[in-house]
Amino acid sequence: MLVSSIAAALGTTSVGFSYGAEIEEVVVTARQRAESSQDIPMMVQSISGEEMEKRGITTLEDYARFVAGLNISTTTPGQNTIVFRGVSDGGGFLVDPTAAIYLDEQPMSVTSAAPDVYPIDLARVEALAGPQSTLYGASSQSGAVRVITNKPDVTESSANVGFGVGQTRNGGSSHEVDATINVPLSDKVAIRLSG
Repeated sequence: MLVSSIAAALGTTSVGFSYGAEIEEVVVTARQRAESSQDIPMMVQSISGEEMEKRGITTLEDYARFVAGLNISTTTPGQNTIVFRGVSDGGGFLVDPTAAIYLDEQPMSVTSAAPDVYPIDLARVEALAGPQSTLYGASSQSGAVRVITNKPDVTESSANVGFGVGQTRNGGSSHEVDATINVPLSDKVAIRLSG
């Protein structure tokens, strides 16, 4: 009786899918080269910078709320602890972290903590769960977080400025300003500054 009512409910479900619609391909660089996320033999959870803006993700802690098995928490001002699937370094002093964080191709992990990376002008953020030591070193035994910034664009000049104001209950007000400037210098060279 229960099975037939579930089947009847599923049979009446209407899905708004068009045969002409295309699924967007997600390209990741988890293995040090651009590849489709469907073609790599590892779990990579990626979110674009545009999607982060739409969802109101302003910190890596916010990003971790959208990734299964990832927890990023602030330990002290300017430093985070990254935990994949419950595996952590135990918080010991002068202990190598078990999860790495990379800004583009530069490792940012330091002993006992990961720096608090301010996510501005991002192309995407990738979370690679599981051992990544072969590609990302000893500090990525439980996983790695890759923060990939937008690259300079040689085709056009652009500038962007963002402002934010906040109020903390029982505290003071806060504000933030960020800016991005892209200037092509020639047909092959451009400079991009963010801060």
